[in-house]
Amino acid sequence: MACRASRCARRSSALAQQGLLLIRPKRATVVKKISPDGVRQSRFIRESIEVEIIRRVAANPGKDARRCSTG
Repeated sequence: MACRASRCARRSSALAQQGLLLIRPKRATVVKKISPDGVRQSRFIRESIEVEIIRRVAANPGKDARRCSTG
């Protein structure tokens, strides 16, 4: 049982470090509200990464590009 509790504590700590949980020891752990600005920022970062990946694959078509093709 201690192993499970330890694993849960590590996950909670990681989520708190990401700003997703507010941990109040011996009181409560609360899921924080997601801000619209945070969602926009995350979406911008994700789209930027995805576009860069597509550019790189298109510039250097190799086995990865063939594996992803539908034709």
